[in-house]
Amino acid sequence: MKKTLVIGANGQIGKIVVELLHNQDRPVLAMVRSKQQAEKLENMGVEAVVGDLETDFEHAFKGCDKVVFSAGSGGNTGDDKTLLGLVNK
Repeated sequence: MKKTLVIGANGQIGKIVVELLHNQDRPVLAMVRSKQQAEKLENMGVEAVVGDLETDFEHAFKGCDKVVFSAGSGGNTGDDKTLLGLVNK
């Protein structure tokens, strides 16, 4: 069985999705922004990978056949990097 990649695994929704998949013994790969976040997940028995949505993160998809995109924009993200910002132009 291939894995489900959860992008934004350290966010509110992403944490819930990762926990649900992990508790159901489904293979999951949690993509987070920092090594510290990855280590925290790995200490709980969850495979994790560090990736940045603004750079190349193709490596995160290796071995995955499903993707859950739960990354939020964060409170300090400018309008130029959000869909809402594009709509309001």
